[in-house]
Amino acid sequence: MALDTDVVGRYGYFADFSRTFLCGERAPTDAQKRLYQLAYES
Repeated sequence: MALDTDVVGRYGYFADFSRTFLCGERAPTDAQKRLYQLAYES
């Protein structure tokens, strides 16, 4: 599951919050690990 939200704070400051959660009891696949790593690096 992925969550991404943007907010405008005081004095016009912008912030972006992104979180990713692995749901279920299975281990992540290699493709999921790669996608997570790409998102983390960016």
